[in-house]
Amino acid sequence: MKPVEVKEWISISEDHLDTANELLLLEKEKYREISFQCQQSCEKFLKGFLVYSNQIPP
Repeated sequence: MKPVEVKEWISISEDHLDTANELLLLEKEKYREISFQCQQSCEKFLKGFLVYSNQIPP
């Protein structure tokens, strides 16, 4: 496990989630963009989890 790399993936994940929240508050009709940011957040979090679990993320 590389703690710095895990923290980086989690930070990127949180950035995507923050963007989704901001879009939701500002532009309620941007569901496609909001969904995309949520999907990206999940993907980055899972990559961080894989690194934490000593797996190689795709």
